Amino acid sequence: MCKVYEAVKNIFEHIFPSYANRCSNKIVKHKIESRENLNCPSGESSLDLLSKDELQSLLDKASQARTKLEDKAKTNVIGVTISVTLIMGAYTLVQNISGKYGTSIPFWIAFILFVSSVLYMIVAVIHAIHVLTAENIVYYPKPGLEGDEEKKDLDVQVGLNRAQNLIRNNYVFTSYECIRNSLICLFAVMVIAIVPLNSKRIIDSYSQGSYYFSEQALKSIKRGIDSVTVKRFIDLKAKDGYYFAVDEQDGLYIEYSIKDGNATVYVIEEIDRM
Repeated sequence: MCKVYEAVKNIFEHIFPSYANRCSNKIVKHKIESRENLNCPSGESSLDLLSKDELQSLLDKASQARTKLEDKAKTNVIGVTISVTLIMGAYTLVQNISGKYGTSIPFWIAFILFVSSVLYMIVAVIHAIHVLTAENIVYYPKPGLEGDEEKKDLDVQVGLNRAQNLIRNNYVFTSYECIRNSLICLFAVMVIAIVPLNSKRIIDSYSQGSYYFSEQALKSIKRGIDSVTVKRFIDLKAKDGYYFAVDEQDGLYIEYSIKDGNATVYVIEEIDRM
């Protein structure tokens, strides 16, 4: 049961990385506020064995790590702005899905994935910018200290900066995860849009020249409505557009669209003749 819980929790945190980031950073921020359980050099080696120069070197390394994390955050911001082009392309794919399937379910799945992709990108930018703004905190040694007091202070400042770098790293990593999830969603939209449809129903629907009959229209034809009659009626009004028409002569209600000489028939229903 515990393994199942951990697996579900792991999946949840991958889908909602911001939640995992918030929980992790809450723990680290508590350590900073309480000045307890920090990753100080004195926890790795006795403070008496560390010189002032060694502690200062560790503090400089923490500062260099901060700079690298901020550079990664800037890279994420640039990467997301480039991904806007992919998102706009995915919007066109979603539109193309609308008339491709005989049901609206794939369209709504693609639409939800598209919206999720956009939201993930927005959150990725927010996390990256957060590293450069709200989390742009640096801890400096107190001036005027000497001897052991100075070493103790340097020890604490190294621990504080390491903790702050951990928070920055969590935000950068979460930003990466959001970008990853966004690209996964975009890839799923692309698959739904370009997947070849080889079922007999779709082959039949394309077998009649420039006419495409939806699943619902094909069912009406199979029940006995003559497709030739439907095409003859549409050919008389061969202008681009979307139409809701009534063929009073043959007693049919026809819902169809024409674009560039190709007709898509969505609904065919028999009606009572006047």
